[in-house]
Amino acid sequence: MKRIAQKVLIVALSLLVASCGVVGSGKSANPPVGGINVVAGDSRVTVSWVADPSVQYWLTYATDSGSVTSASSNSFPGGGILMNVNTPLVVPTLVNGTTYYFTMDARTSGGPGGSSTPVVSVTPRYAGVAPAPWNAGLAPGANDLRGNTFGTTFATSVANPVVAVGAGGVMFSSVDGVTWKPLASVVATDLNAVLFNTSAYVAVGAGGAILSSADGLTWQLASSGTANALNGLVSNGAGLFVAVGANGTIVRYTVGAAGAVSASGTSNTLNAVAYYGGRFVAVGAGGVIVTSTDGVNWTAVNSGTALDLNGIAWGLNQYVAVGAAGTIVTSLDGVTWTVKPAIGAKNLAAVAMGSQFVAVGSGGSLFTSPDGITWTAQASGTALDLKSVASGNGGYSVVGAAGTNLTAY
Repeated sequence: MKRIAQKVLIVALSLLVASCGVVGSGKSANPPVGGINVVAGDSRVTVSWVADPSVQYWLTYATDSGSVTSASSNSFPGGGILMNVNTPLVVPTLVNGTTYYFTMDARTSGGPGGSSTPVVSVTPRYAGVAPAPWNAGLAPGANDLRGNTFGTTFATSVANPVVAVGAGGVMFSSVDGVTWKPLASVVATDLNAVLFNTSAYVAVGAGGAILSSADGLTWQLASSGTANALNGLVSNGAGLFVAVGANGTIVRYTVGAAGAVSASGTSNTLNAVAYYGGRFVAVGAGGVIVTSTDGVNWTAVNSGTALDLNGIAWGLNQYVAVGAAGTIVTSLDGVTWTVKPAIGAKNLAAVAMGSQFVAVGSGGSLFTSPDGITWTAQASGTALDLKSVASGNGGYSVVGAAGTNLTAY
């Protein structure tokens, strides 16, 4: 649907440009000095140039090199015209492995475009898939990091930063996922997971700890209604967070209110939970899987495995859960599950979905998959255990033992 909407917008803009020719009464301007610089990312590219603040810049791009050089063209296959743009410019929702061609012209006061920059080609590619590297950041401390999340954007300011939490209640924020600042600890017990959704961050951990924050920097402790450890959490995108943990514990939480405990129907420890399309799915020890459509009433389903399941994510129209000894199980609906061939022999701790699935685990194990079925081992550059992976802004952040942290874009 997003792709269709994008194409409709592109066609509309193209027809406007072709029919009107001149939008305003201004004049043509010279293109940026030195042309444009285009850097490939995951499903996106970043375009930069030397800008004149008195000039308006229009970027044209397409998957056909001929289309971007034709000023009268009404068709920009796989692309379009982006008007009055500023540097640096991120062009999202591109297809990895497809070559795109870019050029730019300039004008003042809405006048006609002048001469264009030389056409530059670039091919977006998956982040973290060789030869794209995983880069290690400086460990912010010696404590294990057990959970991490992106804010709404990969911020260049203090608003909505990346947050990591871990053993002993440590908390850190980062504006780039590489350089970390310590935050004031609210609890001294382990924090096991953290999540941002819509307008708030929530972290959970040992002793039933639940913390919330509006900005990822200042945190408040809330009542969860349980003393059992909480290991994972998810949000329905409408303000409801669901946390899962030891002895089958499930807690429903809304920021500003106390948590409410739901009966899960299992005493097995629950390690992670996902949400999509009105269904919560929680996974845990002994291969247990329980599902719910409201976070209150839960039903056990057959996972097909007795091995521990430690992580779960939704993407590409399926749930993917990972666990001990490289276990992979998948489901289209969260109810009927299929066991897939194990990936390696090491325990997998977590999985996330961006443009692809990324799973991490013990001994620095790290795998990527474009479909949740075929997995490829990637070089993480560490032998330390990796405990959590988060996706955001065209990349991934991974954290683990002894402050280990990795990024890929």
